[in-house]
Amino acid sequence: MQQGIAAALTVHVVGFTLWMGGLLSVAILLVIHGRESDVQVSVRLGEVTRRLAMLPDIGATFAMAGGLYLLFKESLFSQAWMLIKLMLVAVILILHGWIRVKTKHASQGPSQGGAGFPAPILAILALVFVAVVALAAFKPTA
Repeated sequence: MQQGIAAALTVHVVGFTLWMGGLLSVAILLVIHGRESDVQVSVRLGEVTRRLAMLPDIGATFAMAGGLYLLFKESLFSQAWMLIKLMLVAVILILHGWIRVKTKHASQGPSQGGAGFPAPILAILALVFVAVVALAAFKPTA
């Protein structure tokens, strides 16, 4: 494996791991924030959630930078598994944006409406992450 490819793959995997872990952590904190009745605890949870929300942003940036390099360098557009993986990544990006909006609301205090986060979305997010990893690991052919 060429050094450039190995470095890009490392950046991609580390970035994806930070993205996945950070996004799930923020989503869990949002679920807890939405259920909290104590105002002081709710405010503190909102602050912590806002600070933690930078981690998935950084991870996503690294994952996309490494991934785009690999995508073009290895000409992976013709692979069916890659197209499916990219569609799943689009779903993750949409959920990421939604989580960031919810995080902003949570950081503005308990008076903000809609700061809660639906817990079932955590399962969907985790399943999409697992599907992306499985596609990358097994690279099924059509």
